[in-house]
Formats: sequence, C-alpha cells, structure tokens
Amino acid sequence: MRRPVRGSRTLFALVLIAAGPAAHPEPVGPPRPAEEAIVDGLRALHQGLYARADEAFLRAARAAPGDPEPLLFRAYGFYWRILEDPKVEDQDGAFRSATEICLAAAEARLEAAPGDARAGGAAGMAHILRSHVEALRRSYFRAGQEARRGKKLLEQALEDDPGLTDALFPLGTYNYFADKVPALVKGLRVFLFLPGGDAEQGLGQLRAVATSGSRLRTDARMVLAAICGSREERCYRGAIGHLESALRDNPGSPMILGWLGGLQVRLGRYDEAARSFEEALRAATGVDPDRVRERRRLGLYLAEALAADWRLDHAEAALRAAKQEAGPLPDSDRRLLGRVEGEIAAKRGAGLLAQDPGTPDGNEGPPDGAPAASTARPAAVPEALARALTVQEERGPAEALPAFKELAGARPHAALPRFLLGRALFLGGRYGEAEAELAAALDLTEGPPAWMEGWAELYRGMALERLGDARRARTHLHRAGDIKRFRSAERALLELERDEPPQIACGP
Repeated sequence: MRRPVRGSRTLFALVLIAAGPAAHPEPVGPPRPAEEAIVDGLRALHQGLYARADEAFLRAARAAPGDPEPLLFRAYGFYWRILEDPKVEDQDGAFRSATEICLAAAEARLEAAPGDARAGGAAGMAHILRSHVEALRRSYFRAGQEARRGKKLLEQALEDDPGLTDALFPLGTYNYFADKVPALVKGLRVFLFLPGGDAEQGLGQLRAVATSGSRLRTDARMVLAAICGSREERCYRGAIGHLESALRDNPGSPMILGWLGGLQVRLGRYDEAARSFEEALRAATGVDPDRVRERRRLGLYLAEALAADWRLDHAEAALRAAKQEAGPLPDSDRRLLGRVEGEIAAKRGAGLLAQDPGTPDGNEGPPDGAPAASTARPAAVPEALARALTVQEERGPAEALPAFKELAGARPHAALPRFLLGRALFLGGRYGEAEAELAAALDLTEGPPAWMEGWAELYRGMALERLGDARRARTHLHRAGDIKRFRSAERALLELERDEPPQIACGP
C-alpha cells in the first residue's frame, strides 16, 4: 500500500511500480495455463497482494519453462516491494536474482529464435526496472547503461512486431519521463549514457495501452493518473478519471482506492479522501499478511485525512484501530503515525494556546480587530477548546462559531483560536472577517505548523478572490503552494489554475 506520489523523481518511481513486461498479440504467447497465472498475478498486484502475486508468477514459470516473461513478472513483484519503502534494501537481492534469471532466459530465447519480440520486450523491461533500482541506490552510471539497453530492446521488439501493444507501455512511460527530467540531468545525458525521450509520444503510447483490451491497461491508467496528477501537469480531474477507470477494472482494490484517497488529500478534499480510505478498509479483509499491512497503512491514511478535516475524535479512533493490527510497524508507518499524533495534539491546543508572555493577565487587551476579551478563566480554556472542537466535529464549523469567538477573546494572543475563528468565518461565507482573523493567526506564531500556515494562506487567497481582489488572492495562493510539508499544497495550484485549460491532454 503506497501513498500516491508527488514530484518528478517520485513520479518516475511510480512509473516503474506500474510498469509490466511487454506482452504479445494473440494468438502468440505463453501456454494458456501460464497466461492465466500471469493474469491472476497481475490482479493480485493490483490489489496489493504481493505474496499471492508471486505464487501466481511461479505457477506461470512452471507452466512455461524457459519463457522469460513469467520470470520478469517475478522480478516485477520484488520491485514493487522495494518501492514500498525504498530506504529498505532487504528485497534488493531477490530482485537482482530474478532479473538475472529473466535476462538469461531472454538471451537464450533470442539466440534460438532471433526476432522473438516477446523475449526482447521482456529483456527490455528487465533492464528498465534495473535502471530505476540502480538510480534509487545512487548508482547513476549503471542506471544510464540499463536504461539505454532497455529502450533499445523495446524499440527493437516493436520493430519486429508493430502490433505488440503492451510493449508501448514501458516505452511510453520511459519516453514521457526521460523528456521531463530536470534540465541539469538532460545536460548530463552524454556522461550518463541516458537516452532521450519524447513526452508527447510517450503519452500517446500510454493512452494506446490504457484504452486497449491489454492486461496492462490498469497499469497504464495508474501511470497516466500519476502524470496528470503531478505538480508539473496539474490535470487533477484527469488523474481522478484514470483512477476511477482503473477501479472499474479492479473493483474494490484497496491499493487503487488508497491512491485515489491520497490524491484527494493533496487537493484538500479531506471528506472525500476519508470515504475512499474507509471503502478501501472495508475491502481489505482477511488474515493474509499483505492485507494486514494494507489495513494498518490505510488506517493511518484515514486518520491523517480525518485529522486534516478536524474530525479529531474519529482520527484517534482510526489510529487505535491501525495500531491494533498484527505485525511489526515499518519505519515509514511509524513516521506517519508520529506525524498524525503530533497534528492531533497540536490541534487540541498543545503548544498553540500559549498567551504572549508579555501579557500574562491580558492587561494590554487584544490586538486591533480581535474579539473582546472573555472573562473565562485561563485554566478553563483548554476544556473550552475541547468542547468547541466537539461541536465543530459533530455539527460543523458554523455551529461552533460562537465558541471560537469566545476562545479568541479568552486568548487574544494565541494563534489557534484566531485560526479556528477565521476558518469558521470563511466556511460561513464571511470572507472579509475571515481574512482578518487568519492574518492575525499567522502574525501570532513564529514557525506555525505546515497545516496551519498552508490553510491560513489558502483560505486568505480564496476569501480575497471572492471579495474581488484577484492580485492579493494570487499572492496568498502562491505562498500556500510553496509551503514545505503542507500536504495539500496542490489545492493552491488547483485554485490558481481553476479556469485555465490543463497543460496536457489528460483524458483517454
């Protein structure tokens, strides 16, 4: 279970997650039992069931001795496990062994039958997979060599058999991302022996696979979703459409639902994201270790979405359920757990309710424009915040607005009450008041949490836009989009380009 990715480097990782080996036109291909086992394995991978997929690929290899394609799929499965957490190298040995066996079988097949397009395609994909693993391990020269060999073999396979539709998938993936790497890398191509690409051609090749009857059409949809949903392309509606198409072919896939939820989180659609994660959790039943792993991670993602949506009681319940799943907690999950727990604590007031030390008794009064000071006892403020958050969670921000006003009066120098008040005002359509409160919240804290700074700038930008001040609105939206570690920074990009056409043709 992976989080949907962001940025060019991690997008290239996603490419190769989904990239399968070159296939073949009917009727040429492995024996029927092997083909059926390969399809079973792909279905398992699309559900996030690694061990079950490996069993199916082993069945395929036994049914078609000497065929490199089932052997490549085994390597492909190990590759997925590597990308589960690239910092952990315990799958590297199995992956390298599997690719060596695949390449040896492909070489033997090509020696016996020169021009065998399937064998050449399998070998080409094996080299592309190895290229990315070498890059992950910072062996860039070897990565360039592997990419060059892989691209050459894939192009030759298509020359030998132009109807080899599935071969367009890894080649299209490479063509797009090789053309989109940063200019610095492009300048180093001659030293890295990295072949060039063509983004437009690559997109066309991916679409051809996605809209065909290919067994790899799900994989092509997922790569297209990653491309369209990237910060570079910003075609978010297209990304959601591709994931929805993938779900129609793989009903109830926890993995694909998790990717959809992750994209919705990035766009600040937390309620939709929570529903996607909840649906994924309902589908991820059983005692299979991969299912247990999926449920734990999905539970953490659900808690993150709920905490982001200020449904803190529900977020804590999701965390408890996730922590009850059996098995060791991977480092990546432990880090996510810590972030969510920290966010919940911060949103409950820890560290964000402190008054200005210079006004312990509130003698200086609230800053200009702040609500009048309340007579509430300082010790009672955390309890009042807890009650206000409960009202907000159960009945919505509008119902909690009076309580947030009271809190802002009780702690006029604390950032959190002003932020909550500004948020409630914005959601209630009181944009001028909202913008002032959110500006005050940012002024009252140094180094605010990314979620507070990001949403304060987002709400300010959207409020100013609704007030007709487009120039200032864009300033705040740009700030929100540039905040590091702000999970929904791309919501700002969406707002900035709401009325602009997508940068690419991201549909079918």
